[in-house]
Amino acid sequence: SSVELDDGLVHHVILQRTATALETVIDGAVVATGALPAVTLGVGDTLRIGQAKAADDYTLDEIAFYDHSLTVARASAHSCFLC
Repeated sequence: SSVELDDGLVHHVILQRTATALETVIDGAVVATGALPAVTLGVGDTLRIGQAKAADDYTLDEIAFYDHSLTVARASAHSCFLC
């Protein structure tokens, strides 16, 4: 994606996995999609969110998980600055 996320502004980022694809939405706009094989996490598996070079490199807030896909509009409703 060519979207700048290190511009000092708050951004709303959605990574949505469907049965066969991963979709990336930034500030309400779909910026990338790609096909993915099916993956299942089992008991004892680890799911990690985020990676930083230093502890103050980023902030994650209001992370949500669903057992179904959301429309971009519905997912974007989680972010007040897009209302």
